[in-house]
Amino acid sequence: MTLDVRPGNTVAVLVGKARAKSAEEWSRALDPVWPQQQAVLRAQKGFMDCKALWNIENNQEIIVLAYWNSLPERLAYEKAAAAAPRALMETTLQGPPPRPKFEVLQSRGVGLDKIKEGHIVAIMSAKSRAATRDEFVGEMARIWDKATRPLETQKGFLAVQTFYSIEGTRLTHTLGFWATLKERLAYEGSISRQVRGPFESITLPPYPRPKYVVVKSM
Repeated sequence: MTLDVRPGNTVAVLVGKARAKSAEEWSRALDPVWPQQQAVLRAQKGFMDCKALWNIENNQEIIVLAYWNSLPERLAYEKAAAAAPRALMETTLQGPPPRPKFEVLQSRGVGLDKIKEGHIVAIMSAKSRAATRDEFVGEMARIWDKATRPLETQKGFLAVQTFYSIEGTRLTHTLGFWATLKERLAYEGSISRQVRGPFESITLPPYPRPKYVVVKSM
């Protein structure tokens, strides 16, 4: 089954610090945890997929992306079944992390089922220049094809997704998924300015772009 990410999907984004000191160590720590979480999550209506990411700078920063078909389905899970998976994940972390939720605004590329362990994710986080969600949706629709269609010419490109906070912070994340770090770096040396310029025109600086490796995927 193809797990295509579409506008309107919900993503819960956990950002925290691992107890582990390396991607390999954290992956091993997740080995007994991940299957138990998967069993619970796969039983939930609307659950799509989950990715665990490790910052390639080995600063112990981790991100877990949980994709859901809709916000009501994510909220139903939080009410009924989230406690056990959260407790399991937190055994591998330095403390309870925040889990803000985002709406998918745009997506291009392969489905979640094609994004595997070892793939690279570059994340640009910034605040919208627009004052409201609806204004930002319009701005994103205006620049999306110009900004992202050139990515399809790049070797190793997998997908690009843009999220927008549902909590009124105007925070947006744009994620680029790549097959290898080498291919991501080759892109940064070629057409990256052409792609990022339109995104920067509708968001506020600074524009950090940390990179992560996928260590677990459901």
